[in-house]
Amino acid sequence: MNTLNQLNPLRGLTNPGPAQQGLLGYLALQALVLLVWWPKSNLMHRINTVGEPTTLSAVVMFTGAALAYFALRLGTEELAISQPSLSASHSSEETSPWTTLRTYFSTHFVQLGYLMALCTPLILVAHSIASVSAVGMLWIGAITAVHTTFYRLLGAWLQLRWADREALVTITSRVVLIGAYLCATAFAPTLSHASLSFQLGQPRDGSADRLATSALQFIVTYGALSALLSVGLLRELLPRGGDRTRKSQADP
Repeated sequence: MNTLNQLNPLRGLTNPGPAQQGLLGYLALQALVLLVWWPKSNLMHRINTVGEPTTLSAVVMFTGAALAYFALRLGTEELAISQPSLSASHSSEETSPWTTLRTYFSTHFVQLGYLMALCTPLILVAHSIASVSAVGMLWIGAITAVHTTFYRLLGAWLQLRWADREALVTITSRVVLIGAYLCATAFAPTLSHASLSFQLGQPRDGSADRLATSALQFIVTYGALSALLSVGLLRELLPRGGDRTRKSQADP
């Protein structure tokens, strides 16, 4: 059986199972965040007395964290869905490493589009009471997409690196995710999805250019890190010297 069969890359996300249950749980929590942060008083009165509601920022911050965690679990293959399995392809001779990685990326982007489409309706509801421009919303979508891709690739690299040590992969992935969030928020806010999402969701007069620069820096940084992880994945997929030796010894 070809481990890279991607006739329906969404099957595992749309059919009943752990992945779909996880998505429904995230959507329920997203709705709860929207409800909790929704203004309880007259909107104009709140804006005049307290300031613009933080509803959009809260929803986007939660969405970014939820998608990063879900993508990490997809990368480590904790969720049993129909997707290209890098760990299975690693030991398979059916496809080349380049084909394996190309198929993995194409499947990821299809799944990423589906995940972001699921999260968009409630984000648009929160946007209805915010003063964020369409360009600002595009920046929010862009940083969320590249952030999610980074954690998908990170999980995949950990899975390939320690394929036979499931507990280590699980623990390490969580520690890295939590540590990266805390460190970025505390020491490098421009590289923190939470901090940048809050700023993009709460634009101030004259801040548009600064926020665009910060968002671009975020995208370039996480894009570069994703590129490095892609190289790491390719190195893990390429047969090592010992593997080639065993293969040549097994050939008649």
